[in-house]
Amino acid sequence: MKQYYDQAFYDSQKTGSLLSAEQYLGYLWGFHTPHSVVDLGCGAGTWLKAAADLGAEKLVGYDGVWNSQQNMVDARIRFNPVDLNQTIRTAEKFDLAMSLEVAEHLEPAVSENFVDSLAALSDVVLFGAAYLGQGGTHHINERLHSDWGAMFRQRGYAIFDLFRPVFWGKAGIDTCYVQNTFLYVNQSHPLYRKLLDQGFRELENLAFMNCVHPELYEVAKKRGRTLREKMNRSPAALLAAIGKELRRAGRKIAKRLSRQG
Repeated sequence: MKQYYDQAFYDSQKTGSLLSAEQYLGYLWGFHTPHSVVDLGCGAGTWLKAAADLGAEKLVGYDGVWNSQQNMVDARIRFNPVDLNQTIRTAEKFDLAMSLEVAEHLEPAVSENFVDSLAALSDVVLFGAAYLGQGGTHHINERLHSDWGAMFRQRGYAIFDLFRPVFWGKAGIDTCYVQNTFLYVNQSHPLYRKLLDQGFRELENLAFMNCVHPELYEVAKKRGRTLREKMNRSPAALLAAIGKELRRAGRKIAKRLSRQG
């Protein structure tokens, strides 16, 4: 897995991720001010840094063994190397658990266990994962948002579409967060009643979670046009295009194997 998530991968995400985290957590802090925060799949720790800058004091990040404490953007973060395909076992409880754009990289068979890990860590979960067909580096577990919503609901969590009405179409926020991020609150937690009292409605129609952001729709349309153009070529041109793609894929595989060796 290390070949997918090297230093260049994390460096490329830092700026956009931090700017988005500052916006999202700044808004969330208006309703919920956690002192302890955990992030499953923390990357360089940008979301934890944003939480720290807002006043959170206990900051814990989990990510793969290819990541390290040295990669954290803030020294206040306590990093733990783990296999996220395995259930996270710890007695620690947190005021907020986060996992943003991570679950799509995990084995599909562990999805329920991953939700169990988040639920065990906190009654308030900020979660988002790549939408079905979104595309990206090593996306092997893209799902409908309603699939994740159903998993959380089965564990007693209410779903709040807290962010999309605020950040939909707003410049400076990574589209993947706008498309994919929801707040899950255990119905036994005081925040559940607080949000209802402030006029927010629990999302009951899970299918509504599957709205697609226009920017992602345009990307998908472009991919479709490119495919149709290739299919409309003459047989010789189509075979040449297929051969080119196969050679490109072969070079990528060879490069990955050489890194593993």
